[in-house]
Amino acid sequence: MNPFTDLDPAALGAFGIASLAACAGAVLTSGYFPSGARPPALRRRFAPLLIAAGVATTLALFAAAVLAALRLPWAVAVVIGGGAILLAPFLIQPLPERFRDSRLGAGLFVAAGLGVLAILRLSLPHSLL
Repeated sequence: MNPFTDLDPAALGAFGIASLAACAGAVLTSGYFPSGARPPALRRRFAPLLIAAGVATTLALFAAAVLAALRLPWAVAVVIGGGAILLAPFLIQPLPERFRDSRLGAGLFVAAGLGVLAILRLSLPHSLL
């Protein structure tokens, strides 16, 4: 019995995108803590935005893990998730510093996290929601 013959391509794609977006968001937001490490544009009054980025990242990662547990063989989930963890810093690093360290950049990552959650919402069975 080969678990890869009945692989769900939609679940595989959703899990891959969600894992990569969640890991990239985690890499980006980890550079904002502690507060002394934040860029000047994000030092004041933007803590709620950074917290929202962290929450969106965490929720996206949790939803991706649930999707993988329900629809993918664990070996595939481990390989895809591990690849996302390894690839995420290489996606963030080439971004211009003025974008990474700006309110616009942080806001776009919050929006990306919410978009990934919407994709996962459509991918998960309705009985879990």
